[in-house]
Amino acid sequence: MWDLVQLLWQSKELTDEELDTIIETINSRVVDPDDIEGLLHLCPRAVVLRNVVKPFLSMYLAKNHAQKTGARFTYWRAEDKGSVKATGGSQLLSESFLSDLGTQDASKTGGMDTWMAFFVGCHYIFTSNDMPELGWFNNGTCVGVKLLLHPDEPPDDLSKPFRVLKYQPRAVIVRPTDIDIGDLLADDNVPSGCIPVAPQCKKFEV
Repeated sequence: MWDLVQLLWQSKELTDEELDTIIETINSRVVDPDDIEGLLHLCPRAVVLRNVVKPFLSMYLAKNHAQKTGARFTYWRAEDKGSVKATGGSQLLSESFLSDLGTQDASKTGGMDTWMAFFVGCHYIFTSNDMPELGWFNNGTCVGVKLLLHPDEPPDDLSKPFRVLKYQPRAVIVRPTDIDIGDLLADDNVPSGCIPVAPQCKKFEV
């Protein structure tokens, strides 16, 4: 992979031979359908950049990872609210509109995915530089530790294969992998070495 990246980073235009090498190398790593099950047992992770496949593939791999490691998989929907541009007032969104909104690329919804997921041990990547001195910097990695749930969230129904939250969680508690911050932010809800990541609010037009 590093050799391929070096080829793509070079300033000169790629030759046909170099392009063939890149394509053949990538195609040689494609997993045969018969081997998919074996690969999933290894709990693979992926960096997904194409918006059209990102929501499905990210959620699928997260569910698989949680199942293989015996962790409880939890997910929830973004809390979408409508506003009338002319008046600035709010409006309720119909179920059909919410369904259509859920199929939009994150690039069209202010960078916000419709569904978010959590399980203990889930790997995340920061997409901003909110607190670089604490390990919260763009493309920095962290691991999910716990959820701070909404006070009205009902108990988990363990008869269900997954937990679907009715309310947005107050925060996802993560542990940065690059920096040990010790007890700097630790309290009754935030374990040592961890950072609380609260929900974000974005405005966008559809």
